[in-house]
Amino acid sequence: MLTKLLASIGIGSARVNLEVAGTAVPLGGILNGTIRIQGGNVEQQVDKIYINLILSSAYKAGDQTRNIRRIIGTATVGEKMVVRPGEEKVYPVSFQIPFSLPISRGRTRYFLQTGLDIPQAIDPVDHDPIQIVPNRGFKMFFDALKVLGFREKPGCGDYLAAGLLC
Repeated sequence: MLTKLLASIGIGSARVNLEVAGTAVPLGGILNGTIRIQGGNVEQQVDKIYINLILSSAYKAGDQTRNIRRIIGTATVGEKMVVRPGEEKVYPVSFQIPFSLPISRGRTRYFLQTGLDIPQAIDPVDHDPIQIVPNRGFKMFFDALKVLGFREKPGCGDYLAAGLLC
């Protein structure tokens, strides 16, 4: 009885961990990984295993800096299962990064939030940073800007013509 109560507040409960093959993924690229669930001290019902792709960024509005944090996408990996004490469950995952996202630069960052939805308990969560990098087409575009004499303004991703001051 005490172990069930402790597991419901996160002590001795199941744990989740996402292992990704690489942390840099191009726009439109495929992210591959493995979700590992490790059973805790008691048997627990899991209603859902999910992965959220989260955008964290900041921008200036007048003289204020505004921070944003948004869930860009969610993937459900599994539903309705029982995790027994000490049991390990492994799930391969693969999903495509959308083409329409800003790349990771300056204040724009991404991370994957992997979680278990366990009824009447604190849900175990794992956070893993990833970088969304330019795909081949965008790399060619950025290289062309450099050839034309433009340079990237540090920290924000804006481009300036050569010789102009920030």
